[in-house]
Formats: sequence, structure tokens, C-alpha cells
Amino acid sequence: MSAQPGYPTQPELALVAALDLATRYASTGNPRLAAALVTQLRCIAAEAQHPLAVRRCAAHIVGDWAHLATPLPVPGNHSNAT
Repeated sequence: MSAQPGYPTQPELALVAALDLATRYASTGNPRLAAALVTQLRCIAAEAQHPLAVRRCAAHIVGDWAHLATPLPVPGNHSNAT
């Protein structure tokens, strides 16, 4: 996975990106958007410039989004190649 995005002069951009990704995920259900959101949430949780409540919230919900980032199996796809 690529490195987490950095926002050294405008850390609020991570929040903007997270809100955009969450909104887009809600309309598409695309696991890649959820994975990108996980990256943003980790960035937010690690950024000392964000208020503590924001960092804690990001850290708290990252697991939920990580679960959504895992694609569901396609029905009828029973590929068991060994």
C-alpha cells in the first residue's frame, strides 16, 4: 500500500478528503473508496494538529471502514483453484 497522504500546511484537507470519500462510497458501495477512506482516517488519527476528539473519532471508525474495504465474494463464483 502507498504511504499515507500528508497535509503539513493544511491538515484539514484530510477531513475534506475523508468526507468526500465517505459520500462517494455511500452512493457506489465501491470497496476501493472505503480503502482510500481508511488511509485518510489513519492520516487524521495520526495528525497532532487535529483536535483530540477528531483524532479519536477517526481512530475509532477506521475498523468499520476497513471491513467495508473488503470486497464481498461474487455469488456463484466458486473458484477453488489449487
